[in-house]
Amino acid sequence: MEDILFNKVPILSINFFQSTNNSEVIEKIRGSIAAWYYGLRNIAIILSLAVLIYIGIRMAISTLSEDKAKYKKMLIDWVVGFITIFLLHYIIVITVNVNDLLVNMFANSFKNQFNFGSFASQLSFNALAQRWTVAFTSTILYLFLVVMIFMFLINYLKRMLTVAFLMIIAPIITVTYSIDKIGDRKTTSIKYMAKRIYI
Repeated sequence: MEDILFNKVPILSINFFQSTNNSEVIEKIRGSIAAWYYGLRNIAIILSLAVLIYIGIRMAISTLSEDKAKYKKMLIDWVVGFITIFLLHYIIVITVNVNDLLVNMFANSFKNQFNFGSFASQLSFNALAQRWTVAFTSTILYLFLVVMIFMFLINYLKRMLTVAFLMIIAPIITVTYSIDKIGDRKTTSIKYMAKRIYI
């Protein structure tokens, strides 16, 4: 359980940009996620430049001062979104590395206090004891521990897939930043992404 909890299982790690000497399948998964991110980032840059051309054309043909002010504000929002595309990679890498550092600190302090591996080994040994009360309670506790490990595995696998999906589509969200803020000055796609993170 502590291997899953403290990020020691390579397939469950969310640090997709770090290359490790693990199995070939894990390296292919990480490489494909990183490749999709870079590809969609390049597409996001192209789409952002298309949005810039659109904003420039609308600013050139608009005659009302209200429209010009609106498109100037949209141009400022476009600059923010365009800068975010290039800063996004660094934000992701810094966040994941800080998370790994904190988890490793907790893992080192926790390892001195308790060890689930030795506890599980003791339970499996006690499950074969001659006294039926000891064997029964140890078996129940061991089954409970197995269920908990399975639940941790499912949750951390879901976390890995969610972070991978959000990381892949993050550059596309920055393109819609300036477009979202035209009508109600609120970024609906970013709010949707934040809501999905907490779900």
